[in-house]
Amino acid sequence: MVNAPSYNPNNRGDLKSFKMRNRAITDVFEPGSTIKPLVVLAALENGVADEHTIIDTGNGIMSIGGARVRDVSKAGKADLRKILQKSSNIGVSKLSLSMPVEALLGLYSSFGIGDATGVNLVGESFGLFPSRRRWSDFERATLSFGYGLSITPSQLARAYAVLGAEG
Repeated sequence: MVNAPSYNPNNRGDLKSFKMRNRAITDVFEPGSTIKPLVVLAALENGVADEHTIIDTGNGIMSIGGARVRDVSKAGKADLRKILQKSSNIGVSKLSLSMPVEALLGLYSSFGIGDATGVNLVGESFGLFPSRRRWSDFERATLSFGYGLSITPSQLARAYAVLGAEG
């Protein structure tokens, strides 16, 4: 793990608490598009998509409950690979809305999102893993492109390591 700004324990003159934090385990952020491969995996595992699935992302704007989901670059009719390549918010939103929210949150949880990583370092944050009884369609959509939850860099690295190792 590397942190910047760094802290040199041999230089007590530069002692500042913000430099002593291990940001890889203490700081949390909304993962944004980095979470999209997990949404695609959840869709595949829950049978709502397969390698031949084509999703129409339209003109790059989708209305959900009075709010809008936008794509930065239009994907048109896209397979799962193109949805990830174009980082389509609409594509992953449609996948998320086609399965129960528990399926998506369950997959996030199975990858360790919201849990300690097991590195056993002092100050590790668990992030913010949402838990609600009722979800709006817009909230379900935003979960698919990384809004509404917070994770640490080490949780994201672990999730990608698991994904890369195929489980």
